[in-house]
Amino acid sequence: MGAPVIPWKSNAIYCSQMYAYFPYVFLAFFVPLFDLVYGATGFANIVQVVTTTILYLSFKTFLAFNPPFEI
Repeated sequence: MGAPVIPWKSNAIYCSQMYAYFPYVFLAFFVPLFDLVYGATGFANIVQVVTTTILYLSFKTFLAFNPPFEI
């Protein structure tokens, strides 16, 4: 999301040609702000732990009902 802020990248050149993208350009400047907030509060770590736990439990449940081989 923040890549179009750097003007010499190819995606910034593409976005500059897309006039429908222009109203949303200001959102790219919020990315560094959110990075700092997430880094200071550790919120991103909480999200990662919850997401990993949900994926682990869903995969474990999937394997319980669909074993990879017959015994």
